[in-house]
Amino acid sequence: MPAPEPGTGPRNRNTDGTPDRVAGMTPNPTDPKNPENERDDTPDLNGSTVPYSPEDTVPLQENRREPSEQPEPDSETDPEAETAADVIADQRTVPHFPPEVEQGPEQIDGYELMGRIGRGGMGTVYMARRLDDRFRKRVAIKVMRRGMDTDEMLERFQLERQVLGALNHPNIARLYDAGATADGRPFFVMEYVDGQQITDYCDENGLSIPDRIRLFTKVCAAVHYAHQNLIVHRDLKPSNILVTADGEPKLLDFGIAKLLNPELLGLPALTRADQRIMTYEYASPEQVKGQQITTASDVYALGVILYELLTGHRPYQIERRLHAEAVRVICEEEPERPSTAVSKAATHHTNKGEMQTITAAEIARRREAQISRLRKNLAGDLDNIILMALHKSAQRRYPTAIALADDLNRHLAGQTVTARSPTLVYRAGKFLRRHRVGVGVAGAMLAVLLVSVLVVSVAWRRAEAAYARESVAHEQTRRAENAERDARVLAETRYAQLRRMFTIEDSLYERIEALPSATAARDILSRAMLDAIGELAGTYPDDPALRLDLARQYHRVGVLAAGGENAIGRGIEALARASELFAAIPEAAAERIDNDIELSKAYRLSGDLDAAARVATEAADRCAAGGVGDTAAGKVLHARALMQAGLVRMLQSRYDDAEPLL
Repeated sequence: MPAPEPGTGPRNRNTDGTPDRVAGMTPNPTDPKNPENERDDTPDLNGSTVPYSPEDTVPLQENRREPSEQPEPDSETDPEAETAADVIADQRTVPHFPPEVEQGPEQIDGYELMGRIGRGGMGTVYMARRLDDRFRKRVAIKVMRRGMDTDEMLERFQLERQVLGALNHPNIARLYDAGATADGRPFFVMEYVDGQQITDYCDENGLSIPDRIRLFTKVCAAVHYAHQNLIVHRDLKPSNILVTADGEPKLLDFGIAKLLNPELLGLPALTRADQRIMTYEYASPEQVKGQQITTASDVYALGVILYELLTGHRPYQIERRLHAEAVRVICEEEPERPSTAVSKAATHHTNKGEMQTITAAEIARRREAQISRLRKNLAGDLDNIILMALHKSAQRRYPTAIALADDLNRHLAGQTVTARSPTLVYRAGKFLRRHRVGVGVAGAMLAVLLVSVLVVSVAWRRAEAAYARESVAHEQTRRAENAERDARVLAETRYAQLRRMFTIEDSLYERIEALPSATAARDILSRAMLDAIGELAGTYPDDPALRLDLARQYHRVGVLAAGGENAIGRGIEALARASELFAAIPEAAAERIDNDIELSKAYRLSGDLDAAARVATEAADRCAAGGVGDTAAGKVLHARALMQAGLVRMLQSRYDDAEPLL
């Protein structure tokens, strides 16, 4: 593009040819953001460097980027782009510029330089302080490197300081001042951020998954603020997000930001493809393909950062891959679910180019969790939230960065999230988790109500039976007819109530299992059910159908009670009673064997290994004798009985006896 005239366009210059200060950037003595009005009693570092946000550079060659950083390819769909033929070569280099041979100036426009923090493809960043000692607040000064002051690079440099000047957010590094050095190179003064990149901060401080999410939502708020000001960062990654000692994240490095409406700042759209840099590990599919860049591209990068924060992995392993292969992976392959990725070791290249492997156990430890617990925490909501942010289609991602943060906050609050279909089961599960205590109390009350209904029903059946007997005594002539009719009515009523009781018990059992007070509720329910069943059994001892129903009910209550810590004895009692009833019913041989296997387990859990071995052996012997027939189900029962018998013998240290059974 042609060079702008002196005094106009992005390269405003003084009469001596040096760039003027950015409009509105002259320090204001009354401005609370002006570093002259801030005092910091922190001792100076005497020139030592402190972690900051250097632009993405490799310390060995200033004309080369990180292996994964490439000039962003172009497309006809992007008004800033030229052609797809201008994309990078596989050597992954950026245009070569003359290196700075000197160590840099000692002073810049009233600031003393204390040491170099970092150097990128466009400028060098120094730590500095005021010469007049009116304040001791450290600042960072970014100066354009010698040999880089072409029209294109001056436009890019001015764009970055215009972007910083337009942003005022507590989680974005602030711009204080801007001007030019004695030799005419532009510079700007910004907030000095003493912190660690967000991934290192979270790992070194052992932040849990909820704490990492809360920190990340602050980054989302900063990105959303930039988007509201029509600015797309385009290079979001952990090294551009520093976290201070007090836990506040700061978003840095708007060096390749894109203005959605550059006319607002009086700047033209940049067109040089070789100046458009990106980091492939965090670049969206539309970015690597050179398509139109929107705020959705930053949402994708946030999704990659969140994936890395929570799992210790990146969604794609594309380090050191050629451009075409990296584009294929990003655009075509689906990332692994975060809850699955955490079970594997993570391998990354360090800043020194060395390969580093972190075990899955270490990844979980840094997140205050075991591997199994970490998988459970990520499965479900967080899997869906991250994968929605990483969707290949920009239209299918979260519409804004703050929408992503809102979904994460809903997850932390136990509410439904937008990243999955709100099915009835999903909503019910969320409700139960949010109201554990209330649901526990309601479950216990339901158990008491169920027992009351059972007691009343038994009493009612007793009363009706007495009435029937009295009627028969008073009506001798109709005794046989009345007895048959009453018996049929009673049987139908009894079986209907039993079926209703079984249905209610199934529903109640599923709810009790998910409650914190499940043990107590299980104990209450099993004790009441045993009493009620005992009364029912004593009422009609000679009814074959009732005996089978009672045996099955004793079995169900026994399994329920044996699962509790304080009700194993009651479970053994119920299962033993079921076994006696099943033994009198030849057609229930298979049910008896299944019941005895559960009885053996209950004895084993209670510590009575001798009884457990006896019951399991008898069940296996009945199977071998053909008690369940030569069917697939019978073979399964036989195998279960043998395995239970063998397991008990191993616990008894009778290994020789156990071996032929297992």
